[in-house]
Amino acid sequence: MKQFKFSMQKILEYKTDLEENEKVILEQMHLLYEEFCSELNDLQNEYKILQLKNDQMCKDGATICEVKVLKSYISDLIDRIGLQQEKIIKAEAEIDKQITKIIKISQDKTVMEKLKSKYQGDYREQQKKETELFIDDFVANTNHLKFSS
Repeated sequence: MKQFKFSMQKILEYKTDLEENEKVILEQMHLLYEEFCSELNDLQNEYKILQLKNDQMCKDGATICEVKVLKSYISDLIDRIGLQQEKIIKAEAEIDKQITKIIKISQDKTVMEKLKSKYQGDYREQQKKETELFIDDFVANTNHLKFSS
């Protein structure tokens, strides 16, 4: 009897490769997201330090120019924090899209694996029936030869 061959094996292999590649992309996205969060944390810490420095300068007395420069830098820092938060929101949305994509690929792959399993079961059942028929024919021919002699 011929060996089992799943007609859609190449598609299943493609889906498996595609799933692995998309998981690698997702991992890279997570690393980038963590980097963005770390940068945001650094910016927020710098903001807190500058706010304390500003408060101290106001208590100790500073020139208008020094205060104005520091306020300008703090304002720029607030803008950078806002931009970093937007990057994080976009990264989260991209990660969500990637997860959805991976789930879809996994579902397609699972359907194909179940189909392959069903076909293998049908193949084994057919093979079992053919073997039983062969044995029955063999026994019948053996008995026929015994009685003929």
